Amino acid sequence: MILKAAQWQPYIYYSENKSDDLKLLLSYITIFESSINSFVTPNGVHKLYDSEIDFSIPKYRQPFFDTIYKLNDTGIILLSIIKDTLEGEDIFYTKEKFIEESKIAGHTNFNLKETTNLDRDKILKESNQILEDDISNIDFTDLDSLKNLKLKLLKKIGEIVISDINKSKINI
Repeated sequence: MILKAAQWQPYIYYSENKSDDLKLLLSYITIFESSINSFVTPNGVHKLYDSEIDFSIPKYRQPFFDTIYKLNDTGIILLSIIKDTLEGEDIFYTKEKFIEESKIAGHTNFNLKETTNLDRDKILKESNQILEDDISNIDFTDLDSLKNLKLKLLKKIGEIVISDINKSKINI
């Protein structure tokens, strides 16, 4: 793709072009244009447009902008429908439910190739027990106790993050 982009915009390599900022801008635009223009059938016919896209020529950039405008309008309409549907279903969390869902969120597996089976009850029980044990030993009037709690929480968060990183390395 980079070679196609370089071929598509020779001005990037023109010796009289002394501006690194312009070269960088042209490189980004050209890679983007080349990506769009490479979306062709095996016969070389563009899958979306009647001609190639060239942002420097109004006639050849307009079809792309028309597509973006249509997608934007459609996206806004779809998001409005989704928003209205969700608000109509009253799915928003109470404070208690939000805290519960936040505990579950810490166990999210972002590897899309794996299914995630969360034992919600176990996660909530473990996180509640950890907090209860730590909180029961705290004198909330003592600044050092509060600092120690903060350090324990940060350590626990770090352990979870490292564990998740290690899991993702194994699954890659």
